[in-house]
Amino acid sequence: NLLWGIAISIQRGLQRDHGISVAIPDRAAFWANPLAAFETTFLDAVLSVLGEDHLVLMIDEVVRLPEEVRAERLERHVFDYLRHLMQHFERINFFFSLGSGVEEMKMDYAFLFGVALYHRISFLEPSAARALITKPAQGCYQVMPDAAEKILQVTSAHPYYTQLVCHCLFDRWLRAPKKQMTATDVDAVLNEAVELGSANLTYVWGDSTSQEKAAMAGMAAVMSTGGYPAT
Repeated sequence: NLLWGIAISIQRGLQRDHGISVAIPDRAAFWANPLAAFETTFLDAVLSVLGEDHLVLMIDEVVRLPEEVRAERLERHVFDYLRHLMQHFERINFFFSLGSGVEEMKMDYAFLFGVALYHRISFLEPSAARALITKPAQGCYQVMPDAAEKILQVTSAHPYYTQLVCHCLFDRWLRAPKKQMTATDVDAVLNEAVELGSANLTYVWGDSTSQEKAAMAGMAAVMSTGGYPAT
């Protein structure tokens, strides 16, 4: 099922973005011999039509794979197979996104990334965060400096939450267009941003240790009384 789904994603992406058509072996072939159907039949056909170009597979939330293995919905050798593809197909490039660092994963699965380069993605640099806040809105409205600073104060330049507040700000502009958006507009959309991001916030809370929860609760208490960030 996993390889069948990856094959469908590749087929749709090539057709949609590049106008390239590649046939997928029927489901029965995947059921009978998934590795042969995916690798020998499908991937060989894909790489043939790509010529010298590379196929890039971007796989998000890879830390979910161990959960599927533990739930017995996926065989453990999926990790061996992904590593096999990484090592033996020079024109297939993988980008893996992890919700947490490699060092936090169990050693049984960390070996998958032993042949990979590792880059930690964290908070944006202030200049990059300001660009994210201001540039996409150009042509619609101007994000005033006080609004940009308010967003940075609230999100600490975290890319997801910065984008989320900007999304809410844009929705506010759609409802009442004007030339400039100020800190007042940012304040007006913060409750909506928290509501939209509640699933992610709940996940962070639920995935935290008791000590981390105590620290977050303490910071929230300090910030609620003074209206300023906790140091």
